[in-house]
Amino acid sequence: MERTHEGAKTTAQAMKFVEEAFRLVPSLRKDPGFQFVFDHSGREIEAGLQNFGGKRAIDAGMPRLALRYFWRAWLISPSSVFRVWYKVLQALGGSLGLMGVFMTYREARRRLQHNNRYIRVDQDGVHWV
Repeated sequence: MERTHEGAKTTAQAMKFVEEAFRLVPSLRKDPGFQFVFDHSGREIEAGLQNFGGKRAIDAGMPRLALRYFWRAWLISPSSVFRVWYKVLQALGGSLGLMGVFMTYREARRRLQHNNRYIRVDQDGVHWV
């Protein structure tokens, strides 16, 4: 189960992660030690980077930007976007003002899945409550 709240690092700093990834991947592409990887998997890496941007844009509350990232991933590798179809649907719904519906669904699914338990992190450690 994930922690989802506005103060969570993945939410509050989502686009910083994207900026870092978009700097990191091109620098690795230039590194001779990674040449083999990019020669054999470069398209998948680039599509994955775009999908990562889409997911983080959703976290940042920017569904239209997320759709642009997913579109770029589609142009590189449609199959990579099929693997995250639910996120594309979430971004589409969010761009239409339906993010609340998705969040209600997600919360209900999590409650059913975890029998209304949740994870608590405190000074005694991590445990189900």
